[in-house]
Amino acid sequence: MKIKKPTYCGPGKGLGDSMVPDYILGLYIGDCCFGHDTDYRLKEDKCLADLCFWYSMKNKINKYGGWFRIPRLKIARIYYLAVHHFGQSSFDKVNVNKRNS
Repeated sequence: MKIKKPTYCGPGKGLGDSMVPDYILGLYIGDCCFGHDTDYRLKEDKCLADLCFWYSMKNKINKYGGWFRIPRLKIARIYYLAVHHFGQSSFDKVNVNKRNS
């Protein structure tokens, strides 16, 4: 029996998760997405959390990217730009309790 890894990339439950795979051309980046989710909960600065996400993916791809390094970096950049431009509501949702306490 094959054990399925949990999915971490994407905006949460629903259609968005199926549209954002945890793999970029075969390289698992779910751990980078998990780190980004954690940063959204712990960091007060969304831009810093997003940059940490970009550098996490970039470092992993530079280390394990192989022949697909350049196309993987281009796709990772799209992931970064998506969270940078469209992730504010997710950031606000997990940080609302910190601001209210």
